[in-house]
Amino acid sequence: MIALLFYPLEYIANQTASASHSVVESFGKLIYTPKEEAYPMLPGLNVLIFRHSVDSGIFSYTAICIQLELDACGDSVEEVKRELIRTIELYFNAQARSCSSWEEFAQKIIDTIYDLSEQKEVLFNSYHEAKRNYLMSRAQKSKIQMPRIEPSSVASFLFKNEVLELSPAMAI
Repeated sequence: MIALLFYPLEYIANQTASASHSVVESFGKLIYTPKEEAYPMLPGLNVLIFRHSVDSGIFSYTAICIQLELDACGDSVEEVKRELIRTIELYFNAQARSCSSWEEFAQKIIDTIYDLSEQKEVLFNSYHEAKRNYLMSRAQKSKIQMPRIEPSSVASFLFKNEVLELSPAMAI
């Protein structure tokens, strides 16, 4: 199963993402859920969608998977989301053809995801800035008033629950 979660970023329309007059339109995560317990797990893949100025070329939008350093172009957000998923699937297929086992495939993909590069650093900085701006925008729009009586726990006042998810213990 594939889940693609995106957050619209209308409020940062003036934020310049690069010298080519592109702006971050949206950000999100692409989550691959294994069909079976024994199938490889992958971390959520961070995605940025950039909207380009009219004079920047043929396509209006570019979606980038930061960790795999793959991109796709299109004329709408929905189109670039579909194209990026298709691009990633083609990449997975090409990588699988060069591997002799699922373990080798998983290692190759996971190594790629966690390898560092200057491009990934720049894109992650844009991703974190977009996410921060989104969260700050939500906080500024909040109509919640501070209670007159101090709550025993701010966390329990503001949030339904807290969840700390940990991986299974790894054998060393």
